[in-house]
Amino acid sequence: MFISASCKRFALYVLSLIAFIEIPMGVSANTVQIGDLYYDLNLMDHTASVAPGAKAADLSENLIIPSSVEQDNEFYEVTSIEAAAFKGITKFSYLEIPSSVTLIEREAFSECLKLKKVKFADSEEPLRVNPSFLQATSTVQEVYLGRYIVSATSGYVFPFSDSDLVSLEISPIIKKIPARLFQGCKQIEIVRIPEGIEALEAYCFASCSALKEVYLPSTLINVEEEAFSNCTLIDNVYVAAIVPPEIDQYGFYDALYNKNITHTLHVLPEAKAAYESHTVWKQFTVVGDMQGASKESVILTAEGNGTLAIGESAVHNATQEMEVSVSGGEVEVIAVPDHGYEFKSLTATLADGSAVYYTFRHEGGDIIANVPFTNGMKLSASFAQPELHTLTVSSGDGSKYNLKVAAGKAYSFDYTAPHGYVVNSVTFAEEPLQVSGLSTQAVNIQTPLLHSDGVLSIAIAALVTDVPVLNVNVPSVIVNDDAILLTGLKYGEAVSVCTMSGLSRSYNATGSTLAIPVIEEGVYVIVTSCGTLKVRI
Repeated sequence: MFISASCKRFALYVLSLIAFIEIPMGVSANTVQIGDLYYDLNLMDHTASVAPGAKAADLSENLIIPSSVEQDNEFYEVTSIEAAAFKGITKFSYLEIPSSVTLIEREAFSECLKLKKVKFADSEEPLRVNPSFLQATSTVQEVYLGRYIVSATSGYVFPFSDSDLVSLEISPIIKKIPARLFQGCKQIEIVRIPEGIEALEAYCFASCSALKEVYLPSTLINVEEEAFSNCTLIDNVYVAAIVPPEIDQYGFYDALYNKNITHTLHVLPEAKAAYESHTVWKQFTVVGDMQGASKESVILTAEGNGTLAIGESAVHNATQEMEVSVSGGEVEVIAVPDHGYEFKSLTATLADGSAVYYTFRHEGGDIIANVPFTNGMKLSASFAQPELHTLTVSSGDGSKYNLKVAAGKAYSFDYTAPHGYVVNSVTFAEEPLQVSGLSTQAVNIQTPLLHSDGVLSIAIAALVTDVPVLNVNVPSVIVNDDAILLTGLKYGEAVSVCTMSGLSRSYNATGSTLAIPVIEEGVYVIVTSCGTLKVRI
């Protein structure tokens, strides 16, 4: 076959273009619209990045980036926000970045001229941002900082420079304030560093020319180079640490040279001499007028079924209030939800009426956090019961299994009826699904009662078992992420459990209820006196 010279030249041209196209190995991404936002989905590791495409008309005043999204019954963790994703959108005034996001690329929120408040949700993992991610967005007035923020490129990040920032709330989870992060915020007048913060990095509040008062915690260890340089209006600094924190000689450079202001350092009476003899701190007028740690009254409130503990005191099961005495500093808080309940959040109400909110992940049943307490603080917590739906499986002998499932979660299970009886019917949310006469039937139920983000898959098998006596009192089953709860058992009834990984355990019911702990994902084969139940977690 003859190929002309011109065709050859064209083919070589196309090949040369292809050679310059870089195709990442092992990555498959699809851009899709989910809700009002657009995402690039990585099908290999099930992560998602927020992509450009959102329209102002589709957004509300509150833009809350989700921590995960669902597409085709698959969940994707949202881990990044792409370049220019919301550039120039002037619709939303509130922005919340979830803890799952670890990267914000260039100009992602630039020129968002109605943005007033930004919340970086609590996380111990640093958030990498391109220095221009808030470029030309100077309207921000309030910031909640729950993340340690670092530059994704070379250099520093100071996105709030020349902004309208007047209110700053800092979470103690981050331990240190990033270098230059709030440099050049020319309207903020008061900075309160909470208990738990250990270091203020270089230039973190430099050139905050309206700054007048600074509150530093007892946990502070180090104030780095020029952290408050060129803050010439500072007249009162409060330090709760008994041992003077290390401080660079230029930590308050220029701030101490405004002779029209008396620069007063307020410390604990017992620490006054240490500060007066310190090379840098002694440049202030040191007064020992701060109150020491005192017994503090904390009101503890829990709603729902669960246990919330602070130190030696705890509230159990139901709505109660109790007074707890703590000596200040950090106090360990442990919250343990009961079966079917989810612990949501912790709210601390300060003496001045302001509130500090703490939100926790649920890991392994216990939620633990260190919370700094101050005088007059009130503590409250709530246990939210998820919406439960009941699935009933009836076999030909009249026995039944009742499975309660939570809305928004996906479960599957197998039911083996005793003595070879076939399954008569499956009832879910009061709507029967008939499968009479079949020894094996797979049923896939999708219902709006699961809020469209949960799919309940049921595989029902009617097989012969070695149970010698028919028992129609089949226990009910409640399944959640932590336990499989059997109710309606006989006293002393033997129950055996085996997982697909080979782990097996035997139980004897000491009452009508037995909680089988969930220790791994997979299939749990549960044998009772009346049949076999397989539950997939």
